[in-house]
Amino acid sequence: MKFLFIIQGEGRGHMTQAIALSQILKKAGHELCSVCIGKSNRRQIPDFVQKKLHVPIHTFESPNFVTDKNHKAVRLLPTITQNLGKWRIFQKSLKEIDGLVKTHKPDIILNFYDILAGIYNWLYKPECEFWSIGHQYLAEHRDFAFP
Repeated sequence: MKFLFIIQGEGRGHMTQAIALSQILKKAGHELCSVCIGKSNRRQIPDFVQKKLHVPIHTFESPNFVTDKNHKAVRLLPTITQNLGKWRIFQKSLKEIDGLVKTHKPDIILNFYDILAGIYNWLYKPECEFWSIGHQYLAEHRDFAFP
C-alpha cells in the first residue's frame, strides 16, 4: 500500500511517531510516497526527520497554538481568533495538500494530529482512506496502567 503522511509540526512527538511507523510500514513492504508537515513559527523541523523519512518533506501553513509568554499554557481565545484570521492562508495549504494527493495517489492518508488534515478530509473528500492517529490514544486502552 502507498501512504502519504500529514504531520502536526508543533512538536517532535508526532514527527518521531511518524518515523517509527514509516519504518514498520517499510519492513512490511509498504511505500511512504510523501510527507506533509504543518509549519510552526516556534520550531523548525529537525534535520533528523528528513534523514529518517527518506522522502521529500513538504511544509505548509497550518493552525498553531498561541501560548502565554512562558510558552507553557495555551491561550484558547487568541488561538481561535489568530487562526480564523489566517483562513485564506490555510485554504492555500489545503490546495497544496490536494495537489500532493492527486500527484501521488496514496491508498491511505495518515494524519498525525494536524487539524488542517482533518479539514482537508472533510472538504475535499479524497478517494483514498483517511486515518488519524495521536499519541493520546493509549489513555483509553484497556491495558494502559496510569502512573
